[in-house]
Amino acid sequence: MLVSKLNRLFQMLIPDTVTTAIHALSDALSTHTDSKDIDAALSSLAKIWLTTPTTSDRKIAITALDELYHSFKVFLPHRDSRKVCIFGSARTPSDDPDYQLAKAVSTELSRSGFFVITGAGDGIMAAGNEGPGPDRSFGLNIDLPFEQEPNPFIKHSSKLVHYNYFFLRKLFFIKESDATILCPGGFGTHDEGFELLTLIQTGRCAPRPLVLMHEKNSCYWDSWLTFVKEELLERQLISPDDMGLFVITSDPHVATKHICHFYSGYHSIFYREAHAFVRLNRELSSHHLQTLTETCGDAVTTDGIFNYYDQACVDSDPFPNKPVLRFLFNKKYGSLNKLIHTINNLN
Repeated sequence: MLVSKLNRLFQMLIPDTVTTAIHALSDALSTHTDSKDIDAALSSLAKIWLTTPTTSDRKIAITALDELYHSFKVFLPHRDSRKVCIFGSARTPSDDPDYQLAKAVSTELSRSGFFVITGAGDGIMAAGNEGPGPDRSFGLNIDLPFEQEPNPFIKHSSKLVHYNYFFLRKLFFIKESDATILCPGGFGTHDEGFELLTLIQTGRCAPRPLVLMHEKNSCYWDSWLTFVKEELLERQLISPDDMGLFVITSDPHVATKHICHFYSGYHSIFYREAHAFVRLNRELSSHHLQTLTETCGDAVTTDGIFNYYDQACVDSDPFPNKPVLRFLFNKKYGSLNKLIHTINNLN
């Protein structure tokens, strides 16, 4: 409510001539989208300029908007396709077993119908683009003073996006993907991994598979797992359900099968007020609903009840033909993976 009042206050501060110009431009563009959305976007931009921003502030706003535009342009034609992000060190040489592992899993994912998204750099990122090739992969390149020229497997692709700002690049890594694979890497790899775990844990992104991979003779993620168990779980800094947010494997087939299975019965999720709505690829029987209640009722609901929801009640749902389960959600986002795996196993 406070935010709404502040927005109305700022709206009052916009000169009438600017407001008139905004409405005129909105009308001109409204054939493509809702004029209210255009009004809101242009008003926000006007409010930024009315604060008399510095040169640096203006550069951030202009660059961010430009990068949003290019990102939307690249990804919009492929929104109906599942995608997997692959992260790992830019310094891994092509003859390293971890490079070969990343190349193998990206190839198998592509053959299973997934696109692959990488950071477009060398090392593990190059392996992630080399496996599927430029037709089945994306590159989100960050402009850095070192280490980060686009790799030759994505360099000339129309699915390469350049970023000045990490925050926008990180946004699209999450927003446009359906699963994540982490291969051995440095601070950046762990940053992506811990951020994703935080977003899943807090419900700021949809549940998704997270697979940690290293070559079979390595203990890279085993050492990480020991730290998580001894320093986070045993000290109750995370909950036991959070340990189910990821898996560790050295087998590309196991990783691909895990990701495919995650979306075998479960399709997607959305939230409305106190309820969560789970879209399914196939309807569950009444017997399966009873099993779901017995297995997951206490984990994710406040009343232990799952029921089907009429899609006609959902405005402009992008998947109107999917059966939808509704339940009163207890906000334990880390427990949703248990629900999803149960749904998939029932299917």
